[in-house]
Amino acid sequence: MIYKSAFQRLKGVKQFYKVISIEDDQNFINKYDGIEYIYIDSYKTGYNFPTLKEKLKNVKYELLIVDGPNYGRENINNYLDIIDPNCLIIWDDTQVYEKFANEMAEKLNKKCTTFNCKPNGDYWGPRGGKKFSLIE
Repeated sequence: MIYKSAFQRLKGVKQFYKVISIEDDQNFINKYDGIEYIYIDSYKTGYNFPTLKEKLKNVKYELLIVDGPNYGRENINNYLDIIDPNCLIIWDDTQVYEKFANEMAEKLNKKCTTFNCKPNGDYWGPRGGKKFSLIE
């Protein structure tokens, strides 16, 4: 499962995984071939996690990418029972959300490693680059 739309930056991921994108923006539904989409409304605090839990009840996945929306994504840590405990987890944008990635790893009794991407571009270059965290 890919949470929000991180798969846009991981072009080859659908060759290796069944990709399910949880979207709160109807403009992304059916935007890319080979991806199963699940629409879920979001509040100003993030996704509607109780509804998401119901929609994911029988979905099997091996990879979870926590990415977007840019408000409230950290609230997934209050709904860890919706996550397959055997899946690999990637948190995007941990230059902002590293604390929450570490919190998730601790609650799941897993290891969290944060990677700093090479600074590039007008936006990320001066900010030291983007980060992502791997929970395994």
